[in-house]
Amino acid sequence: MRLNTVNAALSSLEALARISQTDILDDASATADPDRSALAESVKASALSDLRSQWDALASTVRAAHAAQEQASGIVVDDSRLSDTDKVGDGLEFGIDALYLLLAQGDDETLLDVLEALCGDHNEDVRNFNLLWRIVGQIADDLGSLPSKAPQYALEAAWKACHVADAWKVQAIFDSPDGRAANDRLDTAMRLFNYVQSEGVAPDINAFIDQVRQLQIEADSLASLAPVDEAVTLTTPAGTAGLSWEHVWIPAVQQGIWPNLAARNTMFGGEDLVDIALHGSQTRHRNEVGGQLDEVLASEQKGWLVALTRANGTLNVSASQNDDAVPSDFLYAYLPECFTRDDAERPLAERLADASDAGNADSRRNQTETSVDTAEHGHSVKESERHAGDETLTASMRGVIALARMTLAHSEESSAEFQDAVAALAALASAGVDEADPRRWPFLRDAPTGARSPGRHERTQSGNSVQSTGTALSLNAGSAQSGASPQAMSVPTDPFAPIVLSPSQVDRLWGCAVCARLERDFSGPTPSAVVADFGTLVHDAAQYATEHHWDLPQVYEQFVPIQGPHTDTWREQTAQAIADRMFDEYYAPRRIDPLGIEDASERFAALQRDAESKAMLFNIARYFVDSNEAEYIHKTTGAIGTLVESFAECSFEGAFTLRSITDAYNHAGDRPKLTVQQMRAILGVLMDGWPVQLADGQEVQINGRIDRLERRRFDNGDEHWRVVDYKTGNSFSPAEQFSDLQLVCYQLGLAFNTDGSTTALTGPRPKVSRAELFFVKDQPAPAGTATRVESYYQPALMEGGAVTDTGFAARYYMPHMSSLFKMQLPSKAPDGVPEEVWHDLLAGAQEGTLWALTMLARVFYAAAAKQADHIVAHPTDAHRGACRHKQVCAACNEAMATVFETEWE
Repeated sequence: MRLNTVNAALSSLEALARISQTDILDDASATADPDRSALAESVKASALSDLRSQWDALASTVRAAHAAQEQASGIVVDDSRLSDTDKVGDGLEFGIDALYLLLAQGDDETLLDVLEALCGDHNEDVRNFNLLWRIVGQIADDLGSLPSKAPQYALEAAWKACHVADAWKVQAIFDSPDGRAANDRLDTAMRLFNYVQSEGVAPDINAFIDQVRQLQIEADSLASLAPVDEAVTLTTPAGTAGLSWEHVWIPAVQQGIWPNLAARNTMFGGEDLVDIALHGSQTRHRNEVGGQLDEVLASEQKGWLVALTRANGTLNVSASQNDDAVPSDFLYAYLPECFTRDDAERPLAERLADASDAGNADSRRNQTETSVDTAEHGHSVKESERHAGDETLTASMRGVIALARMTLAHSEESSAEFQDAVAALAALASAGVDEADPRRWPFLRDAPTGARSPGRHERTQSGNSVQSTGTALSLNAGSAQSGASPQAMSVPTDPFAPIVLSPSQVDRLWGCAVCARLERDFSGPTPSAVVADFGTLVHDAAQYATEHHWDLPQVYEQFVPIQGPHTDTWREQTAQAIADRMFDEYYAPRRIDPLGIEDASERFAALQRDAESKAMLFNIARYFVDSNEAEYIHKTTGAIGTLVESFAECSFEGAFTLRSITDAYNHAGDRPKLTVQQMRAILGVLMDGWPVQLADGQEVQINGRIDRLERRRFDNGDEHWRVVDYKTGNSFSPAEQFSDLQLVCYQLGLAFNTDGSTTALTGPRPKVSRAELFFVKDQPAPAGTATRVESYYQPALMEGGAVTDTGFAARYYMPHMSSLFKMQLPSKAPDGVPEEVWHDLLAGAQEGTLWALTMLARVFYAAAAKQADHIVAHPTDAHRGACRHKQVCAACNEAMATVFETEWE
């Protein structure tokens, strides 16, 4: 449940309550929608007035109680000498807090009915909110009839009121995400019920809630714990070194689990570097010593030996054999007297055929357990519940594929084993098993044409993956017979699936693709930062002001009673009035009240955030006022026009391809036309190499939200749009602001917008003249400083449906583009690009086009880097200076220190 939807509806009720009855009637009569008129009349006549009456009655009761308390205390507060604006008031105005108090009082469900009427019957958030308060009401009624104040009775009443026990019990039966989540919820509820019945629990429900809130559970503990008698020790083979027990169990000795032959220490090829350093050649070392697979196998054998020798009395080894699991090869190799494999010599293809014939037979789960008496006879073995196994398929699907791949790696191509492995993989691949298709195997490259068949030890290594240098495998169901020529099998894939990016993703991927992928693919869930919540509140407060049109002169001029010319004092007072309303009406009710925080350091941090937020909101309000004044911007920077309307948090969804960008480039006037391949080559040079080649029609989607979108009108009647992005952090350099990729993505989203649901973007595509970053923490205006207002704005990327061909427009203190954008490019044209086209781009007259193509190249780099398996990263200086992953990112650290484990014999 998201409270933003509910709070927005409550804010609407609060705003509606401040409007006079005449305004409601005028609004209802002015609209052409009869349903809206009926809604306004209904709210005016019944629901809203009813809520106001309920609150007035409650507020009167509270005021009377306060007056009686003050009279009894003998203390009288005289605030007659204070102005109306300085008086604190009693805080009992009708608003969101008042509506929540009415819900808590629980005398009437009028507010819940109003919320449902405003947001509709299909709004899930409102339905959940109404359900929550009805459950709260039921619990409140049940608490009054409990036989005792003990917390377990209140907890049981709350549990019954939620009506989730039966649903969770049914869901927990199934091994699915919903089932596991339901099982976790039931476990949590059981722990809570057990805790409430333990000793030392608070005497009533209120004290119990406070006690639970103060509990701190440490995830890890370094304290030494005393051994528990009569307990089972759960450990790993490595953890048993030097220890022994009377009875030892080794369960689930399955193939793929033990031995686990997955490669170790493969990140950045560290083990291969050691091989080369110690033996001079990676391939020679693997031919002599046996390769990394043998090393891993030796380590697994050592662990198996340690596990088998930990028992003083009896050792129990068990494994499962069915269609999905097969016992480990260790059991057949080291315990042959207990485990046999009757059909081990049968070819894979034959077993696969038998398995398909027996597909309708019931799968039987055969448990095999061996008990070894190590105390009396180390070789004496007693056996129970062992079955010979099925004569059909004796391995899992994964095991068959793994065995076939090992056979391909170690056998001659002309051998029967090799052909049998190919036939088995072909049958599986034709049946839709993707893992059996060599084209789906990671880290494989196409074999060179005419290469000879590899022998058992003739393998090459690239990175950390073994690759065959022999004939490339292609599988087909018709190649099951030995000697048949395999045909290429098509795998249904979608090479043109759109690459979806957000503006922040593009910025991070260009900053450093390795760090961006680390944060996206390898970082776990993180708690919401207070700083992020603080910035969100500032953005929302600015949105609140924009939606109330506090950026228009005809609205904010009513805030300040001073009449006359718009002097600096008038502008400052007007901006302060707007900022105060933004803080009081939106920010303050939604932030954590610092006076309610008990911890001194946290309370100080909250007070500091309040002071910073007031300064930020004042800078935003100052821009609202100053941007409507004639002397706002220096004449050398260019006029911005008169504000007509503005929109906040405008969502967009843009889609484009390399072909559409080429068409947009060719759409401009007298420029030489380019083909898609020529555009690809130019962008490749500008991005310093494609991470992976994208198809001509590969769609790139960019979606996000624009903080502020302004429509302005020049004196000649022309209209244009301006993009403003609020930033609550530290300011960027002028060059970084000029080439900010988030602003570029906003422009692309507007130019190639496909989302028709946003009212601000429907109709003709907007003509964007400027895009700007507004660092509200430091500056009173976007894209510059107090003295260089908007000198660092980003120009239009697209003009008239074409990639811009407009040169650099001089700004105050920024007469040339070299002050904001520099790029060193080779004088030689890329392959396939005419020399005259390349030289025109490098010429000064085309500097605007070159900048636009550079920005487009960086966006395409981000899209390609998101799809690439291997990335050659080139971190930007700005990212490298603030990188948080230098310990693991070799690109940002410019080196990588790898820690290797040394085993001493």
